[in-house]
Amino acid sequence: MWKRVLKFAVLFLLTIVALGTAGHYGSAYWFENRFIESTDNAYIRGHIVAVAPRVSGYVTEVAVHDNQSVKAGDLLFRIDSEHYEARLAQRLAALDAAKAASERLVEEKALQQALVDEAVAALTAVRAEAKRAARDRTAA
Repeated sequence: MWKRVLKFAVLFLLTIVALGTAGHYGSAYWFENRFIESTDNAYIRGHIVAVAPRVSGYVTEVAVHDNQSVKAGDLLFRIDSEHYEARLAQRLAALDAAKAASERLVEEKALQQALVDEAVAALTAVRAEAKRAARDRTAA
């Protein structure tokens, strides 16, 4: 009879040890994990909103955290502005160059007008000299 009780006790202890170390089907599963659903084919239903910036570039700072509520107008992230500031400086330099070229053309136009006025004055002087020479020839 003691042999039978001893066999039963050993078999019981082996069963307890086997259940405790059996991983997914062990005591941890029985006491905790059996209430947690698991699947290999999970589907999460949620609201997904695409966020697209108006300009492209590298993100330097993310201003929100996971699952944080945001509303319209909230800052989500910052884009590196170095590239755009360089392009702005380049455009401003081109604008300054165009203004300088425009001023140079205005000055050149004024110079050309002065040369035209000088040529007209020279022509008027030559005509007056021709009239005087023609008068002197007829008077002599």
